[in-house]
Amino acid sequence: MKNLNNLIGGDLYPSNGTHRPGEVVKIILELEAGSEQQLSLEWKVYSGLTLVQHVHEIRQVQPGSNQFAFYWQPPIKSPAGYGVELTLTGHDTPQTF
Repeated sequence: MKNLNNLIGGDLYPSNGTHRPGEVVKIILELEAGSEQQLSLEWKVYSGLTLVQHVHEIRQVQPGSNQFAFYWQPPIKSPAGYGVELTLTGHDTPQTF
C-alpha cells in the first residue's frame, strides 16, 4: 500500500472463505493510520466483468488501528465467484485494491 494520507498499511478480506447462496457476505477493511483523517471509500462488487453492487461512503479514520466492514447480499442462485474492488480517496491520489 502506498502512503495515502499518512496511512501506514492495510488489508482487505472476506470474513469467510466461502458463502452459501443467499448468505450475507462481510468484507473487512483494516487500516493502520498515522493521523486522524477522513477517507472516501468506494466499494465495487463484480460477477465476472459485470458490476453488481456499487457503494460510496465517507469514513473517519483515527490514529492507530481501524476496521470497517462492507456487507453485501449476493443473489440467491447457484454458487458463483465474485470480486471486490475498493478505492480509497483522501487528499492524495486515489488508491485502488
